[in-house]
Amino acid sequence: MDEQSYDTKVVAIAHTKDNNGIDVKEHAFWVGDFPLNEEEVKLTFSNAFDRLMETNLPKPHSKYVVLRKELGPINANPQYIFGNQNYQVYVDAVNGNVTEHNPVYPIDFEYSFTW
Repeated sequence: MDEQSYDTKVVAIAHTKDNNGIDVKEHAFWVGDFPLNEEEVKLTFSNAFDRLMETNLPKPHSKYVVLRKELGPINANPQYIFGNQNYQVYVDAVNGNVTEHNPVYPIDFEYSFTW
């Protein structure tokens, strides 16, 4: 801490069968998720991927997926989010619903972010 602010970091940790990766973003902070400890997650990653592939939605040109319960004005189930910052498909981890609209925000809600 200096006289005006705190030095913050976001640490993203990925665990795969081949290795563990750590990505540190300096001077950033993350506020956007509920803990998943007590959340009901019925779909496995494999189930969510199958649901994604069954839809007629465009498939994201990305190899990334995250399971999260995002903070927002609408309380939604945890979501498997496939995609990147340009396009995402959301698969509900409880009921398997698939949408390209983020379920924690009303459809008419406007937001933007930079990373």
